[in-house]
Amino acid sequence: MSGLPGRRHPLPDNAMCDEHPDRPAVANVQGKTDSMGYESILMCQECLDADRAYEATEEARSGTCDWCKREATDLAWARDYEEGMSGPVYRVCKACRDRVEAGARRELDEHELDYPEDDDWDDEPDDWDPADDCGLTDTGTCMNAGTEWCDFECPHRGRLDAPVQPPPTPSASPGPDA
Repeated sequence: MSGLPGRRHPLPDNAMCDEHPDRPAVANVQGKTDSMGYESILMCQECLDADRAYEATEEARSGTCDWCKREATDLAWARDYEEGMSGPVYRVCKACRDRVEAGARRELDEHELDYPEDDDWDDEPDDWDPADDCGLTDTGTCMNAGTEWCDFECPHRGRLDAPVQPPPTPSASPGPDA
């Protein structure tokens, strides 16, 4: 599972709140996450509001950084690039995240030197706009929900109130004998 805790997922049909079984769920939020998968937390509106309020507090971002072991007030969920996008999830301070990001940028810059400027492979203009690839539709549903692109590139990924739906499943091909 490449997502991080806090990510929203589509609601199952007739889902009820995990904390209040008599209330319908309005959100399916990714909880504890590891390389084996994640826990799904079904929340009613009251639970979702309480979760959002807690996540906005300094307490939610405070603790010991999993990488440098220092106390910090700017912790966020992260993965180690070398362990893969489905590897362990860590609570990491901004200084460590910045250090790892700078190292990754340096590595990418060094890799770019392997490709001379006069190669034809990159003649396309560099005017890529992430919004062009966004799956957010006029009805407010996201066709890219649950994809790795949505987690890391989508310009709307921080909007927790945007309804999502899984990408459409292509119909099965009738096969060569049809």
